[in-house]
Amino acid sequence: VDWLGSWGEPVELLVREQGHDEPIAIARFEAGEAGSLCFRVGAPGTLYVSELRPLAAAGGAGWSRTLHVLAPFPKAWRSHQRVCFTCLSPSVTITLDELHALARPIDCGPAIDRGFGLELELLSVPADTDAGHFSKVAELHALLNEAERVALAAPDAQLATLVRQIRRWQVSLDPACLPFPLPTATLLLPRMRAMGALSDEDALLMLSSRQRTTPTEYKSALPPHELCFSSAEPEKVREGPRESGSVREGPRKSGSILGTPLKSRPCARAEIALGLRLISKLGVSAPSVSESGCECNTSLHVHVNVRSPHARGRLLSAREILAVFLSWVRFDAVTMRFCRSWCWADRWASPLFATGSEFHFSERPLHRGESAHLERAAANDIPAFFQFAHKCCNEELDGLGGEEERVARLFGEGGSKLGKYCSLNLLPLRLFGTLEFRRQHASTDETLIARWAHFCVAFVETFAAEDLLEPYLKVGAEEGLMKLKTEQRLATVDELMLRLGARVPPDLPAFLLACGCGPHVADCPEAESF
Repeated sequence: VDWLGSWGEPVELLVREQGHDEPIAIARFEAGEAGSLCFRVGAPGTLYVSELRPLAAAGGAGWSRTLHVLAPFPKAWRSHQRVCFTCLSPSVTITLDELHALARPIDCGPAIDRGFGLELELLSVPADTDAGHFSKVAELHALLNEAERVALAAPDAQLATLVRQIRRWQVSLDPACLPFPLPTATLLLPRMRAMGALSDEDALLMLSSRQRTTPTEYKSALPPHELCFSSAEPEKVREGPRESGSVREGPRKSGSILGTPLKSRPCARAEIALGLRLISKLGVSAPSVSESGCECNTSLHVHVNVRSPHARGRLLSAREILAVFLSWVRFDAVTMRFCRSWCWADRWASPLFATGSEFHFSERPLHRGESAHLERAAANDIPAFFQFAHKCCNEELDGLGGEEERVARLFGEGGSKLGKYCSLNLLPLRLFGTLEFRRQHASTDETLIARWAHFCVAFVETFAAEDLLEPYLKVGAEEGLMKLKTEQRLATVDELMLRLGARVPPDLPAFLLACGCGPHVADCPEAESF
């Protein structure tokens, strides 16, 4: 770690491993002396927190500068991944036995009565124009028509209802979805041959060229038909802190799934299972790392309802939403390990470091720190947001007329400067009443998608409590921010799972860590196990 600059006082540079308080390396420098420190790293991808501070502040408050650094990855990891197309020839035929198998629910955790939505970016093989399908939308509708026909012929009304619900999903083009880098495409050629590619040249074009694929985004249904891990229909919508009862109650807006009452709506376990398995029949892939080597080509975003009365779930107060957000910041370095390594410093879902922004959107991933233009640093500047939120909660919110005004003041354009491209995006609160969890790589594995979505919903349900704000807001802003910084540096997977408790299955961390880091470790002989 190198720090170049002139300091008017003696300073020390120390390095800690994420989750540990004791420094593993310390160096001290005189005033005006540039600092450099070398230390031995652990397993590839281990996160370290380096801090530069004046010697006078070693035992207390004072200025500091922080940089998060990763133990180097073997070069082979850049393009080493095993995510290919599910098939090369789209199929819109299906049997009843296959339909039942595809609709088998995914076991992802206990029921939670809160609505959510999925946005999944995938690369699709070209539509089968010989069969009369000139777009992926037409192709998906043809497959759903056949699935509904088979279900009604059985007859199986429940299965037909599930197919009709998936018909509400949206399919669109997303130019941000990029194909595989050429080195990765070359590694995947044997897989493409085994799947029946016409030639290596054609396979490379399909993997690495925009001309032979369709960048596609699949979105689950909007409210009131959104996904939910509970199939029971609540009688009332409640708003307000959980400990003080409801502030506003009334009947939830009614809806139907093509004539079927919402109280018998499918559970997300089955809907995600069938929806993604049907999509896989059309030939899709989830390209991993971009040509630059450090960004996601395709991603998964989960929108969890917190404010919309048209979707499932108790409406959260402004302070409860803030409690969820600060809790996510606290565990930001933990949740990044639940996704692939190229998501850890992705500018499209940047980490939320409590110590401050370390790069901005316009910087190239492998050349960060070389730009002097910090005009977009506020887009993921947690210290600036914390200072504003602390002042707003202590001086302004109670004087506002209602919860909508409080949410608008705390998270609206007049206050928060946080941008869209954060691991947890607050901007959808204004339009959709949702929190958008942007940190997850795309996948064709329906189990990973369902279990990650369940984790996001459980996170909201667990941390939506105003009393969690007291340690940060009942003290001065600087002291509250220092507490958040320390808690983020010391956060661990075990601590997070302890807080989530019975809302998530006990094997969740092992499953997510294996999905995020396991394939690298298993496939790359140079790597050590995390």
